[in-house]
Amino acid sequence: MLIVVCAVALAPFLWETCDRHATRLRLEPTVPARHDSATTGDADLVTFLDTIARSIRSGSSAAQAIISAPATCAAIADVKRQLASGRSFGSVTTGGHPHVELLRACAHGDSLSVAALERAIADERSRIRSQHDINVAIAQARRSARVLTVLPFAFLLLVAGTSGAVRGHLLSPAVGGAVSIGIILNFAGRSWMKRLVDGAARPSPELHLSSTIASTIALHLCAGGSVTDGFISLSGRDLRCAEVAGLLQEGHMMSDALRPIEDAAPQVVRTVIDAHRDGLPLNDTMLRLADDLREASSSHIQSRIAQVAVRGTTPLVLCTLPSFLLIGIVPVALAALSGLSTPTL
Repeated sequence: MLIVVCAVALAPFLWETCDRHATRLRLEPTVPARHDSATTGDADLVTFLDTIARSIRSGSSAAQAIISAPATCAAIADVKRQLASGRSFGSVTTGGHPHVELLRACAHGDSLSVAALERAIADERSRIRSQHDINVAIAQARRSARVLTVLPFAFLLLVAGTSGAVRGHLLSPAVGGAVSIGIILNFAGRSWMKRLVDGAARPSPELHLSSTIASTIALHLCAGGSVTDGFISLSGRDLRCAEVAGLLQEGHMMSDALRPIEDAAPQVVRTVIDAHRDGLPLNDTMLRLADDLREASSSHIQSRIAQVAVRGTTPLVLCTLPSFLLIGIVPVALAALSGLSTPTL
C-alpha cells in the first residue's frame, strides 16, 4: 500500500517533467518539422538563404553563392552538384521541392535577387515565430486535456492506496461496471478534445491560400518577375492557380484570368486588379498584403485554439465529469455504503 501511495504522490511530478521535456523537444526550432530525409529544419533554410544573400552582395554569382552555402536537403545538394559540374542555374532549379521552388522564385533569369532573398528570409523567420506561438498554444491545450484524462485514475489510485474498504470492492460487479463505463467515457472525452484541438490547429483554407499566393507574387515581384510568374510557380500546388497561370499565359485579361480564385482569395484578386487597372506599381502593395494575410492566418489559428477552452465544456460535461464520478467517486461511495450496518428489527 505504501508503494502505491508513493507512486500516486510522485505521478504528477513525473508526468509534468516528462511532458515539459517532450514539449521542449517538440518546439525546438532546429528540429525538423517533418522527418522526411529530404527535409531539414526551418532554421537551416534561413541560414542557407542568408549565406547566399551575403555571397551575392559580396559579388559572387548565383551558382557560386549556392555552391558555397550549406545544403538544407538532398534536393539542394543535388542542385549544388549540378551547378559545380557547370550547368546553368535555370536548368538545375526545375525540381518541385519547396526549397528549390523558393530559389527559383528569388531568381530573375540566371541571377538571384538580393531583395527577393531578404524578403524570403523575413517571410521564413516570421513563419517560424508564428508556428512556434501556435505550437505553444496547442501544447497548453493538449496538456489541459491530458490532465483531465489522468485525474480520475490518479484519484482512484489514491483512494485505493489509502482505503482497504475501497480495495476490497474494486472487483465487485457494481464497482467494476461503473469503472468500465467511466473508462469508456474518459477515452471518449479524450478523443473528443483531441479532435477539437487538432481542428483548431488547422489553418483556414481561404486565408492559407490567400497568404501563399500573396507571398509568392510578392517574392517574384521583388526578384523582377511578374504576377504571371508567381501563378506559374504555384501551378503544382493548387489547381486553381494552375488555371489562372494558363489563362494569363494565353493572354486573357487580368480580371478574367483571376476568376478561378476570386472566391478563395478575394483580397489578392482585388489588389492585383486595382493595381493593373490603375497602372500602379504592385510590389509594395503586395508586400503589405502578404504580411497582413500571414498575420491574419496566424491570429485566426490562435483565436480558434483559445476557443477550445469554451468549446471543450461540452465533452467536459458529457464525458469527463461523469468519468470522474464513475471512476473516482462511485467506488468510494459504494465502499462507504457497504460498511453501514443494517439495523435489525
